[in-house]
Amino acid sequence: MRSDISKIDNRVYIEQIKGIYKQSTTAIISPIVIGAAYVSIFWGEADHTLLLIWLSCIVAVAILRIAPAIYFPKRKSDENIELWGRLHISLSLCGSLVWGVAFVAFASTEKHILNVIIVLFMTGICAISTSSYIGYLKSQLAYFLPAVVLGTVNLLLIGNNKDISLAIGMMIYISILLRNSNRTNRMIVDAIKLNFQFEDEIEKRKGVEKELLEFSRRDGLTGLFNRRHFDEMLLVELQRAQRSAHPLSLVLFDIDYFKKFNDTYGHVEGDHCLQEVSRVIQEAVQRPGDLTARYGGEEIVAILPNTNSKNAYAISTTILEKIRALKIPHLASNLQHCKFVTTSAGVATIIPTTDTKPSDLIKLADEALYHAKGAGRNRVCESL
Repeated sequence: MRSDISKIDNRVYIEQIKGIYKQSTTAIISPIVIGAAYVSIFWGEADHTLLLIWLSCIVAVAILRIAPAIYFPKRKSDENIELWGRLHISLSLCGSLVWGVAFVAFASTEKHILNVIIVLFMTGICAISTSSYIGYLKSQLAYFLPAVVLGTVNLLLIGNNKDISLAIGMMIYISILLRNSNRTNRMIVDAIKLNFQFEDEIEKRKGVEKELLEFSRRDGLTGLFNRRHFDEMLLVELQRAQRSAHPLSLVLFDIDYFKKFNDTYGHVEGDHCLQEVSRVIQEAVQRPGDLTARYGGEEIVAILPNTNSKNAYAISTTILEKIRALKIPHLASNLQHCKFVTTSAGVATIIPTTDTKPSDLIKLADEALYHAKGAGRNRVCESL
C-alpha cells in the first residue's frame, strides 16, 4: 500500500511541476512589464543608473527562464523532474530577491506615497505568484516571500508611523495569503491525487473487465476459445472474406475413438489427452486472424482466414502428424496399425458470396470430417 501511495505522490509532484512550467510565458513577460512600470514611476525619484541596472537584472532573470521553458516540454522522460523543480524554485527566488532589492533601495523616508506604491507592487507580486504557482507552494513562496519580507522589514526600519502602519498591514496580508495559499494548494494537490486514483481505479476495472471478457470467451478445460466466441468470429471472418473475395478455410478436428479412450483410461486421462491435442492444434494455428476453438466434446475447430484449400490441407496434415508424435497410448483404438491417440480432420474452403452463411461452411467441414472417419480415420479429407 505504501508503494502505491508513493507512486501516486510522485505522479502528483510531476503534475505540479508540469503545471508551473506551463506558466513560463507569464514568468518571463510579467516581471519585465511590471519592472518597466516600476522604473517609469520612480524615474523622477531615483538614480537613473540604479534603476536601469535593476531593470537589467529583472530582464536577465527573465532570460534565464527562457531555456528551461523551451526544453522542459521537450524532455523525453520525467526521470530528472526533481531537478526541474529545483531549477524553477531557484529562478523564482532570484527574481524575488531582485524585486526585494527594488523595494528596499527605492523606498523613501520622505515621500510616503512612494512607499504606498511599493506596497501596491508587493501585493501585485503576491497576486502573480498566487495565480501562476498556487499548484506548487514552494515555487509560489520563492516567487513572492523574499521580496515582500525585505520590503516589509524595510518599511518597519524607516520608522515613521505611516510606514509602520503599511508594514503591519502588509504582514497581516502576508499571513492571510500564506494561510489561504496553503489551504488552496492542499485542495489542488488532493484533487490531482484523487484524479489519479480515479484513473487507476478505472484502469483496474478495465483490466478486470478484460480478464472477465477473455474468461467468458475461453473453454475452461482446454484454454481454447469456446463455441460462442467461435460463432461470433466465424461470422466476422466470413464477412471480411466476402468483402475481400479471399478464401476462407475451416478445419474440424475430432479425436478418434475418444469415448473408448475415456472408458479405458478414465476421464482424468481423457481431459489430459484433450488438453494435449488442443495445445498442438493451437500452436500450429498462430497467424494473426487464425482462431482455434473447442467446438464440442472432443471436436476442435480452426478458422484459417485468407487460406486456400491446399494450404489448409497441408496445415491439417502437419497437425495430425504432431498429434501422433505425442504418442499418447490408446490401446482401445480400432486402428490396427496405430495404438496411439490419432485425430481425423475435415477441411472446407470457400470464397464466400453475399448469400453464404456460417452454417454453410460448418456443414462442408462436418461432411469432410464424416468422410475422413468413413475412410478409416487418422486422416484429412477435403469437402467436395
